[in-house]
Amino acid sequence: MDGIPVTQGEDAGSPAPDPAPDGTAPPPTGHPEVDAALAPVAELATTPLEEHAELYETVHARLSAALEAEPGAVPAALRPEAPEQDAGP
Repeated sequence: MDGIPVTQGEDAGSPAPDPAPDGTAPPPTGHPEVDAALAPVAELATTPLEEHAELYETVHARLSAALEAEPGAVPAALRPEAPEQDAGP
């Protein structure tokens, strides 16, 4: 060897941790249609691996539909506040 010590991290050889605990839902986006489309992601941890592609395809289709939908009213929380107007004399 050339004198450089080779070290392994503490996790070398141990299994990788689960990316998320069972039933962990994605954080809310503030858009109900998008949140509903992403809801199946919470089922990934309990879904057999061979069914993941189908689940992702479902999520993708729902997100695509939400993007293609006619725009609706802007949620109140996202609208700028209108300046107050005087009632006048």
